[in-house]
Amino acid sequence: MKKIIFIVLGIFLVLGVLVGVGAVSLLNNNTNKFVCESDIGGITLMYTETDLVGYTTSGELSYDLDEQKVLAEELGIEEYLVEFNTWFETETSGSCIKE
Repeated sequence: MKKIIFIVLGIFLVLGVLVGVGAVSLLNNNTNKFVCESDIGGITLMYTETDLVGYTTSGELSYDLDEQKVLAEELGIEEYLVEFNTWFETETSGSCIKE
């Protein structure tokens, strides 16, 4: 009986991992990256055609995703990236590129 329980649990574990990998793969296929680097740190914005969906930072930089999502929605994602790039270059002497 224990053997059957372990087999069933193993099957559910494998299925869970496969679903998770598939979801991440789908998200990555629809997500673009805007990578900004400077001497004080970097930030990578993840976005779709219509929305900011995440970010990572390094160094001394911080980022308020909720506030920035509102701004991106108001401006449109492409205009937001132009504005963010201008701010980043001015404030950090760094640069940004789309990946």
